[in-house]
Amino acid sequence: MLNRVAGRDRDLDAHRAAVYARDVQPVGILQHWTSRYAVTVVSGLPVATGRLVTNLAECRSVLASAAPEAGRPGPRFVPIGILAWSMTPADVATATAELDERYRVVRADQFFQLIRRANDLPPATTGTVAAGVRPADGRRR
Repeated sequence: MLNRVAGRDRDLDAHRAAVYARDVQPVGILQHWTSRYAVTVVSGLPVATGRLVTNLAECRSVLASAAPEAGRPGPRFVPIGILAWSMTPADVATATAELDERYRVVRADQFFQLIRRANDLPPATTGTVAAGVRPADGRRR
């Protein structure tokens, strides 16, 4: 989901996140790709801001800086967006193959289910990741 005002990324407020949770019932929301990454829970809904990477070197750098720190308990969730205009599937495969046992690469729905579990939230009943669309049947919920 891209939420911009005057060319600047804006995080969803609690009210809008609650509307998505009610009407779309997603596992979570992938909220814009920017120069930072963050995961929050807004109105009971996991919301991830992803770090956009444009080349393999940048991807390696972001992954290295995101490595779990020694002695820090719990999982660390790092959403990363790959710019398809400048990176290829082979670049992603290379970056993934270079990761060690500290990392797990997962799909977006798995990512949000793990965030839900880590934050003691109920599991989502759908596999939908919100991208500003309604469920496949088109009905409001």
